Amino acid sequence: GYPGASSFFKTLVGFARILAGDLTGGEKLLEEFLVELPDDARPYSTLELAEHTFRLLPDQILALKLLDRFEANGGKALDFLGKRVSLLVSAQNRPAIVAEASRRLEEVLQRATEGLQAPAEHVGVSKVLYAVRGREGAVALMRSASHRHPEDNSVLRVFADLLFEKAGDVATPAPERTAAYREAIGVYLTLFSTAPGDSQDVIRRSVEILRRIEEERSDAALARHLKPLFPA
Repeated sequence: GYPGASSFFKTLVGFARILAGDLTGGEKLLEEFLVELPDDARPYSTLELAEHTFRLLPDQILALKLLDRFEANGGKALDFLGKRVSLLVSAQNRPAIVAEASRRLEEVLQRATEGLQAPAEHVGVSKVLYAVRGREGAVALMRSASHRHPEDNSVLRVFADLLFEKAGDVATPAPERTAAYREAIGVYLTLFSTAPGDSQDVIRRSVEILRRIEEERSDAALARHLKPLFPA
């Protein structure tokens, strides 16, 4: 027969049993399919099975149980993070499994942030946090990243832009807006001195901060400091 035909057949029979109500028998066949795969194919296939199962049975916990096996099947905390988070966020919209999905989502995000090393990893996870937890989660992560990688311009730029966005949000309390402007301008000025290729955009952001604080009359001391740097 064709290589892998037997394993593929197991998935078909497994899903057929699941749809027929035999969740235990179907889950067992899906597990056998995963065990027979090469090591490097197992993590993504685990995710794919979880996604297919969720589409078939969105109110059953079986898809989440399959996703639980992702790391045991060779997946790392950052592997396919966006797809795993997306599945769990979708599961949060199903009342029958919302609590289980929410718990697993927090665990996945916690494990993802615990092992961060490279600057690019911090930037990538910050985007996921922004989408799931909102801006503050991303700001906190990138503040930590800026301390760990103070000379990495990609980290500094993402951090500064998040602060700029926070300061410009009318929903941000006034004291926090002022603090965000101050922190952002400090990072932008660092970038101005270390990333000349990006200087024009950094200058535009810095001038915009000066314009805003002058209009809002929110930080006269900072305005006095910036005026000589960015004269009209």
